[in-house]
Amino acid sequence: MRLPETLKNVLKISIVFLLFWLPAEVYAVCTVSGGGTICAGSSINLTYSTSGSAAGGINWQYSPNGVSGWANVVNGTPAGVSYSGNTTLILAITTTGAATPGTYYYRATHTTGTNCGAPYSSAAVSVTIVAPPTSANAGS
Repeated sequence: MRLPETLKNVLKISIVFLLFWLPAEVYAVCTVSGGGTICAGSSINLTYSTSGSAAGGINWQYSPNGVSGWANVVNGTPAGVSYSGNTTLILAITTTGAATPGTYYYRATHTTGTNCGAPYSSAAVSVTIVAPPTSANAGS
């Protein structure tokens, strides 16, 4: 069965309209990068990036297990960890030598903006804190 020429034109116009007029959140890519392993007493940055417009209402969140218990980051959670940039695209995580070793999970959320829909929560990234080397095992 052949489609009438008029119907073909309507379909072409509809496809072009969809490609150029879809909201940004339909095709935006939002990610968090920068997780890894650090020694207690050092720092690491996490970066929220998007291919859409800049998000508004950004908050960084922490979870002890990466599944539940998500809450906005606050200094001292976990013990020995402090934060700056809590509501920006880059979260700086600074640890003291007394930071509790372990793996912790972070994600970015935003409540407004056109990228990735709103509200939105990114996938979690992990930061593992290990004990600093002691003089007995330093350099080995």
